[in-house]
Amino acid sequence: MLKSTRLIQNIPPSTLQGVFGGYTPNSALVLYRNNNTQQIRSAASSSATGAAPSSSSSNSNASGKIPDPSGAIFQQKIYHYSSMGVAALLPVSLMLPSSELTLVTDCALGVIIPAHFYLGMNSVVNDYIYSVFPKYLVKALVAGTSIVLFTGIVFIAKKSGLGATVRALWVK
Repeated sequence: MLKSTRLIQNIPPSTLQGVFGGYTPNSALVLYRNNNTQQIRSAASSSATGAAPSSSSSNSNASGKIPDPSGAIFQQKIYHYSSMGVAALLPVSLMLPSSELTLVTDCALGVIIPAHFYLGMNSVVNDYIYSVFPKYLVKALVAGTSIVLFTGIVFIAKKSGLGATVRALWVK
């Protein structure tokens, strides 16, 4: 099976930078264990067989290039809990048309749905957009869309409620 790095190895990096936005498949950073210590090295410095790179290569150490994953792990947990919150609260809001619980669920959904949208789209942008300028532009667009979604849900919740509005889509 051909690897993507073999297909593009003869193309100059300046040509690939416009296509991949500074990222080339050969520049991925990989975590290797070497003598019970963790070292982050570039996959480009490893051999074709996939063995861990030797410690003699001085330019392959990328210890300052990978961000701390604790923020991403925290965001992923919030995204996971927000999907559980939507799954639990949306049926309650739809089935109880006029109760005191509907106000609570509508307010909670008014916060949870935009947060879920923002965190989900933010992770998609981080995964698939490599260049710096388009990434910030798309993140600003996602943030703006989240704000519009939040204000729309607040207006709906103030008038008739989120559940009643969704229910009205199927009732004449």
